[in-house]
Amino acid sequence: MIHSLALLITCMATWQEERRSPIEAQRQVATSVPVNAELRLHDIRSLTGDDEFARLLDETKSWGTVLAGSYEHDQLDQLQLLRDRSRTTAECVSRAIQDIMQPAFEEGQRIEPLPGGALAVIASPEQHAWLETYLNDVSTVEGMIDIEAHIHLLEPGQLSKLGQERSGQIVNEVEAEDLLRKLRELGPLHITAPRLIVYPFERAELMAVEQLPYVQDYQLQTFPGQDVEIADPVIGIAEDGVKLKLRCVPLPGGHLSIDAHLHYSTVTRPIPTLETTIGAGGHRVTIQTPEILNVQLEGRFEIRPSETLIMSSTDSSSQREVMVLVRVTRVPKISEER
Repeated sequence: MIHSLALLITCMATWQEERRSPIEAQRQVATSVPVNAELRLHDIRSLTGDDEFARLLDETKSWGTVLAGSYEHDQLDQLQLLRDRSRTTAECVSRAIQDIMQPAFEEGQRIEPLPGGALAVIASPEQHAWLETYLNDVSTVEGMIDIEAHIHLLEPGQLSKLGQERSGQIVNEVEAEDLLRKLRELGPLHITAPRLIVYPFERAELMAVEQLPYVQDYQLQTFPGQDVEIADPVIGIAEDGVKLKLRCVPLPGGHLSIDAHLHYSTVTRPIPTLETTIGAGGHRVTIQTPEILNVQLEGRFEIRPSETLIMSSTDSSSQREVMVLVRVTRVPKISEER
């Protein structure tokens, strides 16, 4: 039984490459930049929210010098929220553009978000032209993205019965509803994640995992002046379930590009144990050594409104199968005013 369902939104800044020192970066760029590369600044304020931040910042001029009331506190909280979002979204926008750039990015080219909603890009004239067209198309995109994921854990062989051995399929609304009906008839253990609403370009992470505590080691405790030695267990956590990371990037024509990463882990049960002896007192203890099978699927898919992305996998032990159906739709922006 799945015991917990956790949701969080994050711009995956930790996925970025290790930062080099400015001198090292300059040396590498100087020796590897293509001869036709140009440095240009592109305006992404409408995507990062910097334009909204600037508008609200202008309003602070009318606050006056009196003691701030609840309205002024709300405005300041909103400014901090917009500032933080602009920073994280700028990183997400730059990463997304680097992924979908046409022609594709080459070694020595570079893209960096700058404060205030500017994007510094070292690229070819053809790439700059593509980027200008792309930014013009998506700058008018309004609203947020509604993500709904149906996570199904199946018995061995059920993916084959459903004709879903191949992962990364995109089906229309009728096909998705038919598949969900068949899944309900099979009666699998499944978790339907609540709808998660994010801004375009933001990275969303949905997790449906069971956390299994286990004794991974022991720590000896001694007491001064006493001939006493106690072995305290050290508790580890093994995760069994599904983690799904998504980034939805708007494309011209109302389409969305979905960058999807599926991580599926299975913990062998019962967890194997091992008896050993520790300490001068020869304490006999039992530790647990979990065997965890990990399966990862990833890809980038272009999807239209009302379509559903299907990702599926079978672990190598053939003990369990997983299917995830992802629906994404655009919705109006949620007001954050208090």
